[in-house]
Amino acid sequence: MKIKNIAVGLLILGFVVPNFSLAASNTFCSQLLGSTGTNTDVKKAVKTYTSVDSKITKSLARDQKLAENKNASDIKKIKSATDKDNKSIAKLASTLSRASTSSQTAALSTYNTTITKLSTDRITADTVSTSKYEADMAKAISTRDTQTKALLATYDSALKASLAQANEDCQDTISDQAKSIYIKSTEKALSTFNAGFEAETQAFIQNIVTSRAVRATSIETSKSKFQTAIGEAKKLLANAWTPPTVVSFSPVDNSTDVSTTIDLVITFSEPVVGKSGKIMIYRDGGATQLRGDLSTDVSGSGTNKITIKPALISGKNYYVTIEPTAFADLGGSYYGGLSNTRTWSFTTK
Repeated sequence: MKIKNIAVGLLILGFVVPNFSLAASNTFCSQLLGSTGTNTDVKKAVKTYTSVDSKITKSLARDQKLAENKNASDIKKIKSATDKDNKSIAKLASTLSRASTSSQTAALSTYNTTITKLSTDRITADTVSTSKYEADMAKAISTRDTQTKALLATYDSALKASLAQANEDCQDTISDQAKSIYIKSTEKALSTFNAGFEAETQAFIQNIVTSRAVRATSIETSKSKFQTAIGEAKKLLANAWTPPTVVSFSPVDNSTDVSTTIDLVITFSEPVVGKSGKIMIYRDGGATQLRGDLSTDVSGSGTNKITIKPALISGKNYYVTIEPTAFADLGGSYYGGLSNTRTWSFTTK
């Protein structure tokens, strides 16, 4: 903000003191009405105005510089955090780039595409947040600049009016009270200015704090969404290198007195989807009882619990095998299958 500097003296304030021929009965009026206009109380008021003007100019310049420096510092931190995340991601992608299967290659390609989009989206979101903060900051500074000029102009006018009134009082019958009236009016003008400027300063600070908080929340939200999405992408990518395993079978292996109406349930270490392979259920020495059709006999694809609905017979021994192409996780890694006749067996009652 560039405010007119009135340090050059009374002329810029409009305090041009006329040369009155009427003599005053007191020192205040005699000095005020003299050709030199050197009354100390008048000069003190003008000096106060000049001091206020200078302080306000410096204050506004300092506020703007602090806000700009804070913004630049925040932007640097945001970029540093984003670069750090991206380096970590790039390191992981590099480590996993030695894909040995088609599913791993496909998973890696999907992962890289996802990361690129997530990074672009985050940078865009942070840029928008920062641009809005800069615009809000500029608006707050401009508003304060305008309001301060108006307050100074009002203060200037009040001082001129006080001086004009003192001129009249010194030529009138109340010349003895002229100094007291003048001092009270100038003190009131300064008090009014100070109160207005204090309120304006607090409003300015609150505007900056609010816009900074909004920007910080926006960036934190963007960062949180980014990191959550990155975490999910990493899990999917890791799945391509880590095949699913069975956590439990129901009924458990070697169970007896199993109901013929029971469902067979396989709980995997992660969600799996049905593929082309079969689940085979054998009874009494290897006679095939059921060829599990994944489209009709099996449900739960896309979850970690696979349910098989067999047609069991009372008093029989059963065991289950699973082809290695029957299930794969969401990353494309296949469950190794179940071929041992003693891994999952049971007897119906």
